[in-house]
Amino acid sequence: MKNSVYGNISYLKTEENPLFLISEAVRGEGARLVTEKGDQFMSKYHPRADLAPRDVVTRPIVAEQKKGHQVYLDASFLKGHFKERFPNIYGKSHSIGIDPGEDWIPVTPAAHFFMGGIQTDSFGRTNIQGLYACGECANTGVHGANRLVSNSLLEGLVFGYRVAQAMWKVLPRSLLINRVSLTNPVIAHTVKPLNLEDQRVRMLQELMWSKLGIIREEVGMTKAYHELCELESQIESSEGELLNMLLVARLITSSALQLKESCFY
Repeated sequence: MKNSVYGNISYLKTEENPLFLISEAVRGEGARLVTEKGDQFMSKYHPRADLAPRDVVTRPIVAEQKKGHQVYLDASFLKGHFKERFPNIYGKSHSIGIDPGEDWIPVTPAAHFFMGGIQTDSFGRTNIQGLYACGECANTGVHGANRLVSNSLLEGLVFGYRVAQAMWKVLPRSLLINRVSLTNPVIAHTVKPLNLEDQRVRMLQELMWSKLGIIREEVGMTKAYHELCELESQIESSEGELLNMLLVARLITSSALQLKESCFY
């Protein structure tokens, strides 16, 4: 199993969850990443500076934050053109007291998309009979280090349709017709709903972001795996969704440790 977390620097840095996405087109218009001192740091990391690929841009942002700097997007040179060009971003920024035509926009990386994962053929079939995969969990080969929107459309529509075709040919019709209701009272009373404010959930989120997020190192990921195993002992069998989250976290961690390309940034 391969995995990759896709981080995008263009998120408005607030206390909201989820964060507000700021289009990369803002950098395409000429906006520059700066520290609180106004230093344009991207040229130190890549010859294309602020126009470097998104996965390249994200790591310098994290590096600057670890040095204690705040990171901003400076689009002030656009003045009134910003509101015309990016009305939604302008509206959101203005609602929290920021005028992008005058002020720097505080930004931060965030986990936006998981991709890679289960190896499949061109019809979503895996090496386990009866197991199909498509979308974010599948490693179909249409993505590189960056997730492109056009490729995601291809993956969702084409591979989703192909998986349905492949399953239709082999599954008994009775399985396709008979469905289990998710509102079954037996199921509803035996599974505890996920509480996003649960300290264990927050711990899991923080651990995966800090050790398996933008920058991955073998020592940190190994420590994270042991902490995930410890966390498992604190979860009851009735907490199905939290157990699923933990299982996915452990698979991501163990896979990343085997995939050397994801280490040692």
